[in-house]
Amino acid sequence: MYINILFIIIMIVAILIIAKQKELTKAVKGFVITMLLLAVAVAVLFEYGNSQSDKNSRPTLNAFKQGKSLHCSGNDISNKTYSYEPGTSSFQPLINVVGETFSVHECTIK
Repeated sequence: MYINILFIIIMIVAILIIAKQKELTKAVKGFVITMLLLAVAVAVLFEYGNSQSDKNSRPTLNAFKQGKSLHCSGNDISNKTYSYEPGTSSFQPLINVVGETFSVHECTIK
């Protein structure tokens, strides 16, 4: 989320620079161009990290959806007692039990 906010701010600054192109010095233009390139690089690295994380957890999630049991931090879970929450990439109990949430990254196929 912070990456999106940063990207929007940088784009607004870039638009302002384009609008006031004659009034700015070369140093300021160079700084803004550097920041734009840095924002793009950070966004690319962020997306690459997310895709690698998703690639590693996809087999576990597929096994869960197929009804297979998973082993998560010493507990056995299945889709009969837990549901998958994509927003947090975690397994939540169907019955509201406090402290029984498991990240998909800490689970293995049983």
